[in-house]
Amino acid sequence: MGGDHATGIHLPILGRVRERFRKKGSEWQHLNPEKEVWITGKVLECNPPKRLALTWADPDKLTDVSRVTFELETVKDLVCLKVTHDKLKAGSKMLRGVSRGWPLVLSSMKSYLETGKAIDIWCLKKEEAAA
Repeated sequence: MGGDHATGIHLPILGRVRERFRKKGSEWQHLNPEKEVWITGKVLECNPPKRLALTWADPDKLTDVSRVTFELETVKDLVCLKVTHDKLKAGSKMLRGVSRGWPLVLSSMKSYLETGKAIDIWCLKKEEAAA
């Protein structure tokens, strides 16, 4: 990945992400299927392949910033992924959203790793909205 511009990548487990995860302070965005920015943030720490820490905010409420940390650890012949989402405001819309979102994302990741096919979490979100 060359240059200083953000690139768009599609991850079956997460959807579309505009990323610059290589450098502390770099900005990143999470896009919905319509390519609207749902989440935005900055890289706090990038220590491949062990740790990635990001700020996490709704682009319409940039004063409510939380933090997500992804950590990989080898345990015998397995790899353990630890996702920590902290610095969330009690009772916030973001807290409610990530409390539903992370289990879906991680379940989709597990399905993808086991079967090669991710769960369509966007389909689940559309069903929730319609209910």
